[in-house]
Amino acid sequence: MSVKKKFNLWFSAIFIIFAISSGSAIYNFASVENNVEHLVDHTVQETIIGKEIQRAIATQGMFLRAYYLEQSDFNLDRLEHYNTLLQDQVTTLQSYENDYSKDILASLQTSTATIIDAANRVVSTIDNGQFEQALVLINEDFSNANSDIYNLTVSLLETQTTVLAETESDTKDAVTFSTVLAIIGLLIGTVAIAILSVFVRRNIVTPLHHFSEQAAVMASGDLTQPNYVYESKDELGVLSKAFNEMKQNLIDILQNVHASTGQVSAAAEQLAAGTEEIAQASDEVATNVTHTSELANSTTIAALECSYAMAETSAGVQRISESTQELLTNTMNMNDDAHHGVSTIHQAELQMETIAEVTSNISAVTKELSKQSEEIGQMINVITMITEQTHLLALNAAIEAARAGEHGKGFAVVADEVRKLAEQSNESAVQIVSLTKQIQEGTKNVESAVGNGLSSVEQGVDIIKNAGDAFETISTTIQTLTGQVQEISAASEQISASAEEVTAAVSEIAASAKESSESFESIASATEEQSATMVQINSVAMSLNTNAAELKQVMSKFKV
Repeated sequence: MSVKKKFNLWFSAIFIIFAISSGSAIYNFASVENNVEHLVDHTVQETIIGKEIQRAIATQGMFLRAYYLEQSDFNLDRLEHYNTLLQDQVTTLQSYENDYSKDILASLQTSTATIIDAANRVVSTIDNGQFEQALVLINEDFSNANSDIYNLTVSLLETQTTVLAETESDTKDAVTFSTVLAIIGLLIGTVAIAILSVFVRRNIVTPLHHFSEQAAVMASGDLTQPNYVYESKDELGVLSKAFNEMKQNLIDILQNVHASTGQVSAAAEQLAAGTEEIAQASDEVATNVTHTSELANSTTIAALECSYAMAETSAGVQRISESTQELLTNTMNMNDDAHHGVSTIHQAELQMETIAEVTSNISAVTKELSKQSEEIGQMINVITMITEQTHLLALNAAIEAARAGEHGKGFAVVADEVRKLAEQSNESAVQIVSLTKQIQEGTKNVESAVGNGLSSVEQGVDIIKNAGDAFETISTTIQTLTGQVQEISAASEQISASAEEVTAAVSEIAASAKESSESFESIASATEEQSATMVQINSVAMSLNTNAAELKQVMSKFKV
């Protein structure tokens, strides 16, 4: 049964008890009130009227005797007045007729009529002068009627006294009964209230007190106290079960929070450490990216310088090509002259000066060619060094691109292309070195031949006889020189084309290096932003760690 139903039952019982007691008291008090009203409205009035009737008959007799002694109008008027008053009083008394006074009032009505009639007969007898007969009527008929009325009023008063006594007894009995009933109702109500108080104390106050103590202990943070179990099917039983379930849920929550706090604290520390490592790694990446950007700028500058050098190399090779074309033309002319030398030997002396000049020019050209070949060798060495440095820079760029991950894929492709171009340039440079050595050897041979030619010119007169043999040697040498010059010309053209390709590749390298530098600057900026973000995350992690420590401190107040 629920507490509400129990309270309703108890309060209904108490209400019924007090309602019965109060209803009985009200009923008895209403009866007393009715009796008192009847007493006031009837009995007292009848008593008063009875006294008035006694006084009226006494005064009537007095004025009748006065009229007997003195026949005055005043005495007659007063007599008639009291006759009328007596009749009116008796008529009024008739309105209060009840079971007690019914017979008395009937006799009183008859006696009143008799006494008035006797009085009227006495007056009439006195008016007729019959005083003795009037005196007899006064002493007999009037006095008898007066005595009857007096006795009837006495009986009426005695009856009223009896009625008053009975009414007083009934009133006392009603009051006593009401008092007893009220006392009984009060006692029953008091006992019921006492039982209700004990019930409330034992079944409501005591459990609530235990609940308040448990709540106070829980509020202090101690959850180790045993559960207070109140076995009942009412709301307090449900409250006990819900309270214990709430306590257990709170314990579970606190245990989970405690475990989660440790995990959050450890995770916050790991996050802080991780963000510090990431921040350091980001700083290192930013430093490396900045260094790589600087290297890319340096690569750009070196590539531009290499491009300028290759342009100059291309121009030099072009000049070599032009010179070799001239040399080829001259050697072909010399070959023609050598073929016609046998037939024109008789003109040898005349042409010695011309041959000397031509030989001197050839010597100068070969010397210039030798110098240019040496310059080409130096340029080839520079190109070789540049290609080796480009190859190293390409390797470094590929390594840095691999470190950059997704952001460096495009740069890795460019670096690989640069490395391939560097390898091709290196191979071309090796070929140019080989060809340059051959050119140098050829120029040395040419220079040697020119020297021999000069010696021959100087000794032309002496060895003119051997001119034919010399011309054959010259023809063979010129043919060889022609092939060499052709090879030099072809090699020069190849060197020029390779130089143009190297120039274009170096320009591409410069452009790629510039783009890479810009990309590295963007990566450096993004890395700096990432580093700043890592610093913020580290700050959040430290704040989270602090909050976890504060939560641990709060959790330490609870005992589970």
